[in-house]
Amino acid sequence: MWTIVLCEIAAILASWNASTPVSKLTLSLLTFGGHPTPLKVYMSPAFLAGWAMVISGTLLRDVCYRYLGDQFTVALSIAEGHKLVTEGPYSIVRHPSYTAWIIVSTGLVITETCRGSWVAQCGILDSSVGKIGVVVYVILHMRICIIAVHRTAEEDKALRETFGEEWVRWAKRTPYLICPGLY
Repeated sequence: MWTIVLCEIAAILASWNASTPVSKLTLSLLTFGGHPTPLKVYMSPAFLAGWAMVISGTLLRDVCYRYLGDQFTVALSIAEGHKLVTEGPYSIVRHPSYTAWIIVSTGLVITETCRGSWVAQCGILDSSVGKIGVVVYVILHMRICIIAVHRTAEEDKALRETFGEEWVRWAKRTPYLICPGLY
């Protein structure tokens, strides 16, 4: 993922001043298989929407870190002294960090595969290997979203077992797991 992001950034920067020798070299290095047209990436509306999703999802995830503090872990665990956090984004959905994760992941797929993006413009999609690579990349991001959705049930079960009636009251006030009004 970071390779694609860095290539995208390099291509955009080089495209802004494509007449310099460094920009020409960068653009030629980022073009695959003798692509007939010069690499020309641009920030399409879809690209900008994808980046808006990446930024907003990242900011939401940061807010979640701040509300949970030391209780935020990658592994599903409830430590001694753990408190049930029900304020801030946790008053809107029960798992806003996963909401953020899904927003970021979706935004990256949009940004990195839309018209005008480096992947769409560099010629890699002219090959079967490139097409398969993009499909695998999209599937990996879909897997992230599916994992997030499945993980909410595991976390809810652990929280309910630990906090009992407090969790039940919160779940009634905050019925949605990831997306208000939907799920």
